Amino acid sequence: MARQRRSRNEWQRLIKELKGSGLTQGQFAAERRLNAKTLENWAYRLRREARQADAPLPFLPIRLREAALPTAVAALGSGIIELVVGEDLRVRFAPGVDCDYVGRLVAAVTRSAAC
Repeated sequence: MARQRRSRNEWQRLIKELKGSGLTQGQFAAERRLNAKTLENWAYRLRREARQADAPLPFLPIRLREAALPTAVAALGSGIIELVVGEDLRVRFAPGVDCDYVGRLVAAVTRSAAC
């Protein structure tokens, strides 16, 4: 029998169903004809990713040059704030944006750029 490759979304759906089923991973895998080890690996991977997404982000020190700040803000207009990280990354956002979101965005972009 040929193995069926499942997408990430399918594994997320299966893990959600597993949680609501009241079955053990082994029972659920047997009932659904899934490889028990693969189900276990996906359950672990998705739990780990959820924990990492919820982990607090470290704060990085920044220095603002007072002379440059009014020029940068005025140039953007409409209260838009620009965050410059290194030479290659500029993030623009409106005042009141969720700081956690901006932090996760910057962390994700800088992590992917390092790869």
